[in-house]
Amino acid sequence: MSSVTTLVIGGFVLNAKPLEFITSQLKSYHYIDVNQLPPEFTLQSQAQGIISQYAYDKQNIQIIAYSCGGLLALTLLQLAPDNIHKLVMLNSTPCFMVQENWQGISNTNLQRLHQRLNKQPLAEFANYFTMLAAYPKTIDKKHAQQWQNLAAKRDTLIIWLELIEQSDLRPIAAKFAARIVWINSATDSLIPNPAQNSNHKIIGDATHLRMSPDYLQYIFEAISHE
Repeated sequence: MSSVTTLVIGGFVLNAKPLEFITSQLKSYHYIDVNQLPPEFTLQSQAQGIISQYAYDKQNIQIIAYSCGGLLALTLLQLAPDNIHKLVMLNSTPCFMVQENWQGISNTNLQRLHQRLNKQPLAEFANYFTMLAAYPKTIDKKHAQQWQNLAAKRDTLIIWLELIEQSDLRPIAAKFAARIVWINSATDSLIPNPAQNSNHKIIGDATHLRMSPDYLQYIFEAISHE
């Protein structure tokens, strides 16, 4: 049997800290930082680069994707379905924007993020977003910095907001539903609970930023293999 490669894909603005309780339990994994992708990228171009690096021969891949990293993960699943046998989506969704019969971010709220990102110093924007991710829990600016990706680039973040606005990957999620597990925090202020998605778990006492150890049970059940 071929070995299994685990990819962990992070989220917008944040560093790997939200996922450390998961990664500390993995024997090996490759972390993909969405905040440091080169300028002018697309989901497809980045997915192709990842595939060329990790999806060689019949290599089996399992993905744990957090927040907007789920969009990249779903694109990977679409482009390399023979390699990717399991995808765990953490506080993520195939469609971030509100649509007919679909919960999501309102256009007004997304435009507010765009305006803040364009007008505020990047550190100030990062503090604002981290506090949103922590809500309804509170977090001070000093503590918030521990969760932020200090190497994040404004141009990259702007592209990610555009991808969040434009991407609707629900057809991919529906096509590969049997391979996807959705795990979401009950009090996530950024990502609505995905009642529309099959095979989903809602975890109490957890926010978008702070996931609880209860996630581990479902994650490792999902990625366990013979």
